[in-house]
Amino acid sequence: MIFKREWARREHARAAALLNELERMRRLWHGVRPPPPLKRSDLALLGMLDHVEREHGQPMTASQMAAKMHQSLPAISQKLRALEGVGMISRKTDKGDRRVAYVALTSKGREAARQSLDEMIGRLEQTMDKLGADETRQLLELLARLNDLMEEDMNPNVEREEVESGC
Repeated sequence: MIFKREWARREHARAAALLNELERMRRLWHGVRPPPPLKRSDLALLGMLDHVEREHGQPMTASQMAAKMHQSLPAISQKLRALEGVGMISRKTDKGDRRVAYVALTSKGREAARQSLDEMIGRLEQTMDKLGADETRQLLELLARLNDLMEEDMNPNVEREEVESGC
């Protein structure tokens, strides 16, 4: 148990129990490894590029990716160099502004992103099958409700639609 302090056991036992279960789930997901030479953080980046290309039909710039992933531009640039080095992405300079480069998945990168996502979703589906339809529905409803309440408490001045539309 992560939250072992006395206060966690008495005053905040429910919150500590929830945080412990979320941390346990996070650790389990960290056991899912992408195929070499990719890292877990690479999958997040490739998956985001794949999603944006499918939803919006266009590639992104490194600056857009950094903002969307809440990471620094140098960190994203470093990851992009590594992914470009193994043929997962390509960059294309904007003809109108040579300072701007668009990042796009290669077919190899697209396949890696989709294959890894399919594997992760497959594992989760197998686990939810063990829960059964009713318990899975209940779990999803409770998690959605908890998220709604947390959004209200943590963002009291933000309308729910604004929070959800974060693309």
